[in-house]
Amino acid sequence: MATMTAPVAQRRADAPALIDEYGSCTWAELDRRVNRLIRALRAAGLGRGDRIALFAGNSRAVFELMAAASHAGIVFVPVNWHFTVDELAHVLADSGAVGLFTDARFAAVAVQALARVPAAGARLRACALLGPDDVCPPGFQPFEALIAAQPDDSEPADPSAGGPMFYTSGTTGNPKGAVYSHRGAYLAALANALTFGLDHRTSYLWTLPMFHCSG
Repeated sequence: MATMTAPVAQRRADAPALIDEYGSCTWAELDRRVNRLIRALRAAGLGRGDRIALFAGNSRAVFELMAAASHAGIVFVPVNWHFTVDELAHVLADSGAVGLFTDARFAAVAVQALARVPAAGARLRACALLGPDDVCPPGFQPFEALIAAQPDDSEPADPSAGGPMFYTSGTTGNPKGAVYSHRGAYLAALANALTFGLDHRTSYLWTLPMFHCSG
């Protein structure tokens, strides 16, 4: 399993790991789902250094994608879900994203943005609609189907560190992508966890948007 969560999955297999408005999953289930998702991204042709855009609200699925990317050497780009069609189109073109994941609330904007940037749509190798809605726009597939297509939930070979790429507010022009140092981001998170006394027994309420670096 992903090294950042493996110790907790081993100690607390049946304890809740993630909870959102659609349901919950245990640490053991999170283990299996992230492993399958890593395999799904690789099967779609994504590899180290590739980028995926996450244009969706806070959810278990977004967290699973971030965890999978972080252990497959993939850079994930959390996109502000308030972005207009033109703003999202800029991020898709500028980031060079080869994967796009959205949910039903923002699917219409995602489809229109892709239409504005034909080159971005042509290079995409993975598009999925997050959440329980199975009615997908053309070119997208249900997120659960993406995971279910990979029956092997064992730990994938050759793990590699990925990380986030946040876009600036764009106050002096178009938003600009800033790729975090993988090691730096990890050490900063570890330092914050130790400062606030967080450990495997802690429940964390994620109230800030996942697209914001303060999350």
